Amino acid sequence: MSETYSQVTDDDIRKLIDTIIEKDFKNLTGSIIEPIFLNKKKMSKGKYQLATLSKPNSLIKHIFKTINGNDVDYILFFDVEVYYQFDDRDKNLIISHALEFADVDMEKDNPYTLRGAEVETFYDEIERNKEDTQWQQRHQDIAEQHYTKDE
Repeated sequence: MSETYSQVTDDDIRKLIDTIIEKDFKNLTGSIIEPIFLNKKKMSKGKYQLATLSKPNSLIKHIFKTINGNDVDYILFFDVEVYYQFDDRDKNLIISHALEFADVDMEKDNPYTLRGAEVETFYDEIERNKEDTQWQQRHQDIAEQHYTKDE
């Protein structure tokens, strides 16, 4: 794949995002989250970026509105190479983790913003995953195996 980004055409991903929002992120109900595949490995602080929530800039919002007729509130980037190696539970975990960064305050002129992690993750996420405390390391290991298998 030569392109850095590609459109998500997998309806299952959109349905999964909607299901997770309905279950755990009621504050995001009604927001428009556009999933985009990242076709190249991306790292930050020595960790693979497997799912990342981003706030679109005004140009991206304009282009999206021109094409789709409405604004996009967030973009959810997925590492396409690693995403399809995850089972359903791990797909849920990385999407939920990315959505934790959303900060919605409808009283503000710009209600959709991003927030930083409360600790290395989020208190809600710790509670939700108390039976699987090593899930992030497992995801990093899967990504490492994928990206080093051809070396």
